[in-house]
Amino acid sequence: VFLEQLLAPVCELCSAANPKEREMRHKVWSCKFCTLENEMKLEKCKACGQWRYSYGQPFSTCAPNIGT
Repeated sequence: VFLEQLLAPVCELCSAANPKEREMRHKVWSCKFCTLENEMKLEKCKACGQWRYSYGQPFSTCAPNIGT
């Protein structure tokens, strides 16, 4: 148990890596546009700037003609 600091990356007593830190280090999401593997905390791709949940360029559609 990391008594000194729960968020510390390494235990000061035994130098063991914090299990939560180890888990987060390997969790990534892959950009759909440039395939870069980004950290989970990022909402936009570090390389190309595309949004994490983006599906491409937005496209416009004509509004429905109601009552005309």
